[in-house]
Amino acid sequence: AFPLRNWELAEFEVYGEGFVEEMTYITQILDFGRPISWGQIRWSGELPEGARAEIRTRTGHTPDPKLYFAPNNNGDLDQITLKEYLKIDALSRLPTQYDTENWSFWSPPYDFAAGLRDETVPAEAWQDGTPLLSPGPSRYIQVAVKFFSDPFAAPRLDQLSLQLGEAPAAQEVVGEIWPIEVDSFEPTTFTYVVLPSFAADNIGFDHLEILTHARVDTIEAVVLDGSPVDLDLFPYEIRDDRIVVEFPAVKGEEDSFKQLEVTFNAPVLRFGTEFSSWVFNSEDPDQIRQQVRPGNATFRFSGDVLAVKTPVGGNLLVNVEVGPNPFTPNGDGLNETLTIAYNLREVATDRTVSVHIYNLAGQEVVALPPTRSRSGQFRQEWDGTDASGQRVPPGIYLYELSLNVEQKERKMGFLGVAY
Repeated sequence: AFPLRNWELAEFEVYGEGFVEEMTYITQILDFGRPISWGQIRWSGELPEGARAEIRTRTGHTPDPKLYFAPNNNGDLDQITLKEYLKIDALSRLPTQYDTENWSFWSPPYDFAAGLRDETVPAEAWQDGTPLLSPGPSRYIQVAVKFFSDPFAAPRLDQLSLQLGEAPAAQEVVGEIWPIEVDSFEPTTFTYVVLPSFAADNIGFDHLEILTHARVDTIEAVVLDGSPVDLDLFPYEIRDDRIVVEFPAVKGEEDSFKQLEVTFNAPVLRFGTEFSSWVFNSEDPDQIRQQVRPGNATFRFSGDVLAVKTPVGGNLLVNVEVGPNPFTPNGDGLNETLTIAYNLREVATDRTVSVHIYNLAGQEVVALPPTRSRSGQFRQEWDGTDASGQRVPPGIYLYELSLNVEQKERKMGFLGVAY
């Protein structure tokens, strides 16, 4: 009980611990004055364990991604301006519509680690960052950042940069892939067709980079305007998740609608995998890559898409190969390490993959460092030592490869160590 006196509660303060669980920041629509090409996107910040950040972009050709409508005297809908829309009573306004003809949808979230600024290289060199996924050339861009925190760990974004080129490689580049549906996860022969259109001030391009997500087995042919490209004079590059092909430069209005066709063999490990691609000019000092958008690049194929469908269902952990088996970690430089190769399919978010080696008594010999992966091709190596770093005795061992998903999936098999 309070003593009888005149008093009042002027203010009080409440303190809490931890971070807000979820927060979204969306930039204003950024206007660059004219259509430009987008290169890389990068940022500086921290992503502690337990926290997550989703960075997305969208690009457009008009100042507003929304369309506004109002009924006319005949009961039909007329498109109106935002200013006219705001004059209508709020309860009488019709829902807005998204302008899909002039604006892209929000991109998939960028990999936070891939876009981190590398402080060891000059900022102006743009040797860091990750390709901007939204289509260009375009005049407008918008960035959205969504933070997910746990009570005691929160992501931090210090700054974000965009790389752009004022002289696009082409006015537009469309592409399509065939076939658009496969019935297995084995390597398939694909044909990728690109069709450019040029304006007088475009710088042209002489390289095409195709994101394949898995390592391509072979590139069979590159054809430009119906003529095969000499792959000895114009060598290609096969990387773990993409290919880069080179060809004689196409530039200027006279080269508009010259088809570029690439035939290659690659597996598809996830339903709806999109084979995104970019063109660029090797003489451009900034190496700005212009994204190829899905469209009708050839009348030979009816898909007009860059995505490939695969069978749905089945195992997520497939094509496990172990070798050399047996292997001989005796220091002579031959067959020193055991490689466990595998594919992950239909894994959209990072999941933990672990490898454990056991002796025939069921005792764990060693656990290899776990990895976090999504759909793709992977490999782990064992040097024949146990958890203490000592070389294991010769004999038969059991390996267990496991994928940590809702229903844990694992593969097991035998391997041999010999000296």
